[in-house]
Amino acid sequence: MAGTVRAPRAYLNALGSKINLISCEVERGALQTDHKFEAVMALDDLTTPDPDIWASTAPIPASVSGTNGDGTSGEVVLIDGWCDKVIIDFDTRIVTVYGSDVTANMIGTFNDQKEVNQPTTTVAANIAAKHGCGFKGGGSGKVAGRTFDGQEYAHNSQAESDWDVIQSCAQQDGVTAFVDNNTLYYGTQGSGDFMVNYTPPTFETYETGNFMKLRCERDIQISAGVDVTAATWNTRDKKFYVAKSAAQPSGGG
Repeated sequence: MAGTVRAPRAYLNALGSKINLISCEVERGALQTDHKFEAVMALDDLTTPDPDIWASTAPIPASVSGTNGDGTSGEVVLIDGWCDKVIIDFDTRIVTVYGSDVTANMIGTFNDQKEVNQPTTTVAANIAAKHGCGFKGGGSGKVAGRTFDGQEYAHNSQAESDWDVIQSCAQQDGVTAFVDNNTLYYGTQGSGDFMVNYTPPTFETYETGNFMKLRCERDIQISAGVDVTAATWNTRDKKFYVAKSAAQPSGGG
């Protein structure tokens, strides 16, 4: 043979072990949601922890790492977070682990901090530290929280989740905020990106790629344009203020 071909590999790092996987699926997106993973392993594999460990340990920090399998590329962390659910099937001798990254903790944590006149980057960095995340990036230097100049209420975190606060600050600064490898990236590019290479099949060749399974998904809102009118009452001026947004034409040109 002229050479050898190895399939890409993924590992679950949990309970002090680097566990071989039968299959693995990691779901990551840019929306306000936690990233998720599903890892399937053989119960009798030497790298898989015993059933009593899976059944009695909580919480369980976990990460999924992947490699191209070509012998030249190092491993990258695809997701870093926690195990949410473990299913031990003694009939098939299979263990299935479902988990999510640290974003889930931010979405489920609410606070009533006003963040009065604090820089947006400081607010985001403080929340990241509270959840054990690193912080990289910077914003415009705008002020979050309740600002009193001109009675402009830029942001108020009461009854909002920590993730809502981060996204609001990022929107204020015109940047993107997301969690990657247990680090909150605020307007900067993350690390640990996994480059997907894919060559479609032809009549003469098979398809090739550095993945086990590839599926792309996109949510598209298909609806007619609408005109929006919003009205608000200013307690200081004792006046109504009205803002209108005209529908944009659909399609490209």
